[in-house]
Parts: sequence; structure tokens; C-alpha cells
Amino acid sequence: MLTGKESLLEALSEAISMEKGTKEFYDYASQKAISDRTREIFEKLRDWEDSHMHYLLYLYQSLSDDRDMITYEEYLKKLPAHEIESGISIKTAKELFEKKDFIDDTESIRFALEIEGKAFNLYREFSKNATDNNARVVFQHMKEQEAKHINELKNLKMMVG
Repeated sequence: MLTGKESLLEALSEAISMEKGTKEFYDYASQKAISDRTREIFEKLRDWEDSHMHYLLYLYQSLSDDRDMITYEEYLKKLPAHEIESGISIKTAKELFEKKDFIDDTESIRFALEIEGKAFNLYREFSKNATDNNARVVFQHMKEQEAKHINELKNLKMMVG
């Protein structure tokens, strides 16, 4: 789990792992979705997390002394994912999802807002506590990305609810 005290490379690696965990969770949620609209929402969130991982891996590889570049897919196979961005384990996130009764799209959007809000707060804390200035910038950028997700989800919620 990230604390904000990591070096930039450690922070990037941990952030990629959390993004991967969140992507895996949203993929799981999309497969369990009842309605097509809910499935689309979770698939969109999954794709957002994938784009974050690409961005973070690009930064990691450009800063790493290890110039043996491996593909995105190879890197992700090697990288374990135990948590989602909100700081809870993937297993716990799936259990919470199973307990929810998604009777309409608004409920699934609310659940996604909860996860994205926690991710925003997590990255905000990391950016505030980062001892490495470059890591602080990365965390700040990720916080801004989470804010965009939250705004898009809020707009989507207004459209369906």
C-alpha cells in the first residue's frame, strides 16, 4: 500500500498495481451487471483504468534505469494487483459489490462514485504526503484524473436518474 513516502519509481509501480486492481474489479463488475447500461458504465470505468496504467507505465519506463523495455501486456502479467485505488483489497471490493442490490443504473453509478471518490482522496493524501517532488506531481495528476471521473459519473447520474 502506498504511503506517499516512496521514491518516484516505487510510487509509479504501486500506482500501476492499484490501477490494475481497479481495472480487474470493474471488469468483474461489468460481467456481473444486470442491465446493458450498467455493464457499459463499468466497462467504461475499466477502460479509464487501463488508460491510467498505460500512462503510468510510460512514465515508469521512461524513468527506469532498466532499459530492457517489455510490452505493456508482459509488464502487467508480472505485476501483482492486490488492491483497488480506494485502498481496499480486490476481494473486499468484490464482496461489497455482491452485497449491493443494483436495481437501476443510478445505484451502479453511486457505487462507482464511492470508489472513485475514495481513489481521489487516496491520491490527494499521497500528493500531500509525498517526499519525492516528482512523485507528488504524479499523484496530483492522478488525483485530477479521478476528479474527471467523478464529474463524468455525476453527469451520467443526472442523465439516468
